[in-house]
Amino acid sequence: FPSAKYGTTVGSVSVASMSAFFVHYLGISPALVPALMIILATELFTGIRASTKRGETFQSGKFSRFVIKLCVWMVLFYVAHSFMNEYSDAESFVGTIGYTFFEVLKLFLMSLFLVENITSILENLAVLDGHPKSTYVDKLKDLYDTFFTALKGVFSSIKNKKESNE
Repeated sequence: FPSAKYGTTVGSVSVASMSAFFVHYLGISPALVPALMIILATELFTGIRASTKRGETFQSGKFSRFVIKLCVWMVLFYVAHSFMNEYSDAESFVGTIGYTFFEVLKLFLMSLFLVENITSILENLAVLDGHPKSTYVDKLKDLYDTFFTALKGVFSSIKNKKESNE
């Protein structure tokens, strides 16, 4: 094997095994795995830096909570993906509903994972920039509220136009 020639067999097998684990058991595509790793590394790095800025020493308890949260998220992804797979070949109406439910649940969990980690990163960045912890999260909430208020206005105007044309 070419990898044996260059001494990269262990690395190749490790990457292939991890990729198979993420795809088969967690339902996370290979394209999302680097994004997942980057967001986790960023949360960990910014959290350590923010703690240092607050004058706190590295605490194994906080790191343990990070690892436990990561494990819980992976279990949730695994369970949703496993149940989704259970219904993937269903030919009945109930099977189709089961598949759709668990597919939506998996998407919801992955989205929530992203929101939770981005929130944590934004809190850490605010501390690193010398602001109160909630500064950037509050700005994001304001942006979110503005966006959905504008979106609601667009739908209301469409609805009003339809009602006036009738």
